[in-house]
Amino acid sequence: MKLQKIKPSIPAQSERSADHCNKRKRFTTALLLFGTVLFPALSAAAESSPRHIWLDVRGDDHNGSAKGAYFLVSQPFSQVKAELEKRLRAQPALKGFNATDESAPLSRMEPGWADIAVSHHPEVQAALNQQIKEKTAATFTAALTAGVITAEERTRFEQAIAQQRRYDKDTMDGTPFFSQRITRWSYRRHRGTSHRYNNDYIKIMDVSPLLGRVPVTLVWFSGTWTKITNQGRGRYSSTTITRGDVPLPDLQDNTKGDKRLVPKLSSFMRIMAKTAKRMPVLSNEDTRDALRAYSLGAFGREEAVPEIVDMTVTPTTDVQGSDLPADEDHVRPAPNYSYTWQMLALPDGSVLASGSASHRFVQRGAEVERLDGMPSLYAVDDLKIDPAGTVWGHGITSDGARFFKSWSPASGSGATYQVCNPDHLSVLPLELSLDQMSRTCTPRYPDDWVVQPGQGIAFSSGAELFTLDKEGKWTHRTWDEKLRHTVSDALNQAMPLVDHSAILIRSGDGLLWRADHDGYGIDPTTARVVRSIATPHEGIFFGSLSANWGFGFSALLVLYDNWPFSPDILWPYPGNFRVTDLATGKPLLDVTTGSFICGCNVARSAHGRLLAINDSSGLAIVLDMKEGKPLARLRMPKDYMIDAMAFSWQGDKLWLYARKAAASGGRKMIVWDIPAGQADAAQGMDVPDQLRFNFDKIFRCGGACDF
Repeated sequence: MKLQKIKPSIPAQSERSADHCNKRKRFTTALLLFGTVLFPALSAAAESSPRHIWLDVRGDDHNGSAKGAYFLVSQPFSQVKAELEKRLRAQPALKGFNATDESAPLSRMEPGWADIAVSHHPEVQAALNQQIKEKTAATFTAALTAGVITAEERTRFEQAIAQQRRYDKDTMDGTPFFSQRITRWSYRRHRGTSHRYNNDYIKIMDVSPLLGRVPVTLVWFSGTWTKITNQGRGRYSSTTITRGDVPLPDLQDNTKGDKRLVPKLSSFMRIMAKTAKRMPVLSNEDTRDALRAYSLGAFGREEAVPEIVDMTVTPTTDVQGSDLPADEDHVRPAPNYSYTWQMLALPDGSVLASGSASHRFVQRGAEVERLDGMPSLYAVDDLKIDPAGTVWGHGITSDGARFFKSWSPASGSGATYQVCNPDHLSVLPLELSLDQMSRTCTPRYPDDWVVQPGQGIAFSSGAELFTLDKEGKWTHRTWDEKLRHTVSDALNQAMPLVDHSAILIRSGDGLLWRADHDGYGIDPTTARVVRSIATPHEGIFFGSLSANWGFGFSALLVLYDNWPFSPDILWPYPGNFRVTDLATGKPLLDVTTGSFICGCNVARSAHGRLLAINDSSGLAIVLDMKEGKPLARLRMPKDYMIDAMAFSWQGDKLWLYARKAAASGGRKMIVWDIPAGQADAAQGMDVPDQLRFNFDKIFRCGGACDF
């Protein structure tokens, strides 16, 4: 191990704040401002080192985790402790710290330390993973036999277990390796009043047993400054500034003259950085090697860096479109939380839009003509189309009865299939329990029902699966959801759970798609999983199985009242998306739109060659997914926003329904011609697809739920 005396220091803090849509104010009583300390490394090795470490902190006013700066010292713990305490006594600016012995078994410390320890003791990892494989073998066999997992999934799951390096409490408690006592001391200081105060934290820890080498001691420090403001009537708001990113070796101090920083907090962090000058701090390379497991996270995966597609540099094309009849303002009002409508492509090249009345829109030269559409169509919450051209919709009558409706654009004929009566009880001609009858009538969401190619439709209500064939006959099956949950529980330490359980990929396969540790498609006619895909932790909400890509968020989405809170991912969403390879789960592209998004539409061509996304300002972005490159950036007429998009059945046009942003305004239909050679026509089971969503619904439903 190479030892160097390095001079780490703390550069200036950058502060971030939440942006909001003009229509909303998310924080009415409190504003939480996060500040982070950025440490610009002067070498590639430094840049790739872990950025921070989260440790548990305890105090009179705060119990939780804090992000802190750290450095590793190649000295025995006792020597580092003596040097630190000497400095705390001698330095006036470091007076007032109280010491606490936090030594404990490894299994009782933050999970990241066990990750680090296992990564440096592969023999322990191999032995434990073999035990887990043997323990889960019977469960996987039963699940495969019952059709709850596929053979491909079993292979994927067993490979993940073989690489597992995080373990549950029972496993760690029964293993001597995790029972070894790790020496750690904590020092805390509280300064200020009840409404303005600093909390300063220092921790030192003997990490030699974890790394399998001696001597190595970790020194960690973090600080916060908090101001509490009385808003009256018992309401308070708090502003907290935190300093605590990693002071890597070979850094320059550029905090001097930064007037934004709270002086006491800034002074404490500078003094702690100077402490490192007196100690033999490990080099960038050794630090990175020692804590690599921490930087990889719980599941030890080094994520590939995808290519970035920056749509902000793509030339903008202004589009005009045709004015639609004035009553469109009432027939298809702005989609909101209680009412929505859909638009999809038809085989004859036109598009169908639902609403209080449905209409077909046909292009006649440079103009768009509106024709009558699907007769007797109530407001539906979703429209889907069979590869043969039959349109299906799910809706609710004025008195609350739920139904499915089919319509053939070619013949003009259709049928209605009632599912529930106005009392929310099933009217299906099936022998069902009262519980099953009640759950059958829960609200339908887009991921709850699918078109069965050449047959009818199928929908799910929890574990209950219902299918309607072309003869109008209903069938009911129950799939073993409980056994799938058992499999999922066995993988919690080996594979990340997908953030959103709903995967809205419609490719004409007639499968009900769900996700836990990967994505899996259930055949409703057999109640068995017949296909699976690899999905990222962040989840996907759209995609193309034919083109092997999934579309989702570029980072984990979290709610305001959840913890941990990420200041980077806020509503409105900053318009950064990720395209994922469905075979491997690895990222393919990161797409930057350059716009904030409160809700948007996505659409793809039949085989997934083209993808369109719109933002909240009247811009539509078109990507060539085959080439991984921007195709166009379309700007709507002034003051118009996009309510719906759909690629034509022939794949040669993109239809955009635009609404004037005023509360009551005009409507336009824009038809944009796809460049020659890039059309993607429907064929076989592959048809165009589109989706509207808003982020509030995604947050609250754990998946998309109102489109």
